Formats: sequence, C-alpha cells, structure tokens
Amino acid sequence: MVRMMNLPNITANIPLEVQTIAEYVAPLFAEVKGQDIPKVYKPDLCVVQWEGDDVERETGVVDRYDRVFNILSFAKNQFESLQQIDTLQKHFTNIHSLQIKGSSRYMRIGSFLPSRPFLTEDKTVYASIGKLHAQVRQMAVQEVFPPIGGVIIRPGGPGLGPDGGIIINPGFGDDIIIGKDCRKGEM
Repeated sequence: MVRMMNLPNITANIPLEVQTIAEYVAPLFAEVKGQDIPKVYKPDLCVVQWEGDDVERETGVVDRYDRVFNILSFAKNQFESLQQIDTLQKHFTNIHSLQIKGSSRYMRIGSFLPSRPFLTEDKTVYASIGKLHAQVRQMAVQEVFPPIGGVIIRPGGPGLGPDGGIIINPGFGDDIIIGKDCRKGEM
C-alpha cells in the first residue's frame, strides 16, 4: 500500500507570510493591516494582501511558491504617497529574505513594483498599490512505500524465492534475495 506522508506546514503558509510582511513594514506606518481593506481609508495606513502564486516542482523533493503580495499604502496627498513608495522600495531592496513568523524558514524577497498614486473612490486619500514578489520553498509531499523486510545473500540460482521475493544473481556465484519480511526466517 502506498500512502502520502503527512508533513507539518512549516514553510509555505500564506497567513504567516502576510503577517511577516505586515510586521516588516509596520515601523513605516501608523497602522498596518493584513489582508482586509478597511471600509474607511485613513492616511498613513498600509494593508498587506496575498494576491496569488504559482507553484513549481523545483526538484524531486522541493516545491517553489512564487508569491505576489499587494502592499496598499494610503496618504493625505500625492507627495506623501510618493514618499511612502520611495520608503517602501528602499525598505524591500535592502533585504534579501525575511524569516517567516513562527518558523525557522525564510521567504526570499524579489522585486517591488509600485503604482502611481491615485485618488481613492471616496476622494478622501491617495493610495498606491505595490506588487511585492517573493519566493517560498517547501518540501514536496513524498510517497511512502512499505519497507523492505530484509536482504539475504546465499548461494542459489536466479528466480523467485518461496515467499515471492525476487532472487537476483549478481554474477559472482551468490544470489541476493530481497524479500517482504526476512525476520520470519529464511525465504
């Protein structure tokens, strides 16, 4: 029977990644929120949102998640919004990775691409949306196979053992028997 191994989610975890980024930008704003945009916009507010990702099998044992996060910043006017954009760009280009909250693992920080400041629909504040690209790696889920019960090396001819195990003749006069359970005695 083949079954999938259950792994603790210690790396790729969207809510923890949003919290990690929110905590990283928190010193730059009066208020920082994760994921939910408030109904009333205020100057000096930042909202970190997960937008989406793409998952790729990097190797046989590692998956790479290419994430995109929205960093929404709100300001009184366009000039303050430009100052926020400039500060955020410098803040994200000064680091290569962030340690994921509650984990020993890291997310790799990529590019930060902000929009021009725009007046919000309620015409009270200006806003900018920055796209932050990040990568997170996680061990791929592996199939778990039943263990080989054992291996016996003895003289003999090629063919099947008594329990259906395979007998392989390596060409040196001895046979290698791979069985389901060698602990029950000779196969």
